Amino acid sequence: MKILMLFIDALRVDKLSLFNNEIKNEVYLDKYIRELGGELFNNCFTSSPDTYRSLASLFTGKNSDVSNCNSYSKPLFPFCESKTIWDIALQNNFYIDIFHPIFENYIFPKKIQNNISKEINIRHFKNNLKLKNNHLVWIGLDDFRHYSYYDKYNHKNIFKNLNKLGDVLKILNKEFIDEFDHVFIFSDHGILFDNEFLKLSAKKFEILDEKRTQVFLFYKQKNDDYLKINNNLLYLSDMYEVIISLLAEKKVRKIKKREYLLVEDMDFSSMNLTSKPVVYSLITNKYIYIRSFIQKIGTIYNKPEDDKAYYIDRINNTRFYIQPDKNKDNIMFTNQNFLDIYKIYYFWMKKNTENIKLKKEIGIVGDGDLNSFGEIITHKNEFSLFNIIKLIKLLMPPIFYQNIKKLIKFILLKKTKG
Repeated sequence: MKILMLFIDALRVDKLSLFNNEIKNEVYLDKYIRELGGELFNNCFTSSPDTYRSLASLFTGKNSDVSNCNSYSKPLFPFCESKTIWDIALQNNFYIDIFHPIFENYIFPKKIQNNISKEINIRHFKNNLKLKNNHLVWIGLDDFRHYSYYDKYNHKNIFKNLNKLGDVLKILNKEFIDEFDHVFIFSDHGILFDNEFLKLSAKKFEILDEKRTQVFLFYKQKNDDYLKINNNLLYLSDMYEVIISLLAEKKVRKIKKREYLLVEDMDFSSMNLTSKPVVYSLITNKYIYIRSFIQKIGTIYNKPEDDKAYYIDRINNTRFYIQPDKNKDNIMFTNQNFLDIYKIYYFWMKKNTENIKLKKEIGIVGDGDLNSFGEIITHKNEFSLFNIIKLIKLLMPPIFYQNIKKLIKFILLKKTKG
């Protein structure tokens, strides 16, 4: 059994004619896949659109909401107890050869990092590769991402970048591919154009639209001679079951047919190494429903925003804001990370609503932070007058609170007249 896993980092699939009928100019990758023959999955998404977590989901079959890989910097290995495809390969005495940028060896378990080639030239790696029975080969291509980042990834350069990727694929020609019994070609996530990234401050919901979450996935078995399109909705992680069945030399498992997907991400515009997921999407064949909790609660610098969701009609390709949908939110509650932050968010939104109501009762005006009268009034214990009133309302008898409220209104009225 000879298995090839060909990984293309940060590939934007909507710029390929295989995925987008409006693209009239084929790039080499389009032609390459059509020539190989096999099965193209054109409705596949990652559960987390960054390399680390996306590949971790493929290696373990577990998405980040149920694994320990739930922040941008938290290492999957050795904390995740799941058996990876690499564990299964070793158990079944597979030879393992890996061609991948050496600076990203952390994405692989330590037990196979010695299998990563020190060769940096893909042509040399290919020519020196001696395939054996029971051989798993991984080839990771960062050329597309490299050109995308350093050659200004925008509408003008996209096809030039894709053609540069084609130069590498020409080395991995059909004759090379046909040496394998099973071939997987896939990406980990999409990427935003530079002008799209600049808009994120105003459109944080678009962090999780299809531009970054949809992935490329192609599977070829030996002797496949025509291209089949599979429209089933699935995760990249769903390929885990297929791969381990091959490694264990069992009957190839069928890929799950899913009704919906749940995807999560950090605040990409202000992400750091300890960021936790704060933007979530529910994906079906008909729509993408996105909920964002970024800057929703409000700070001393920002007022809370109105609660809303972002809706993408996948059939008509229209996008607009809507009121949160309880039925869709209920589905998203099955993602534990979403449930946790949802509870925090609504706790503070409830407090915010109570505070606004109390401000009106007392007669406090101004649009500043809840602890201000248009200006912040603090004491040595850092409690504002407003928080003291809240505490009185909570602990004292109603008649006492009513008298305090009258006194505060009198002080405010006198201050206004003065």
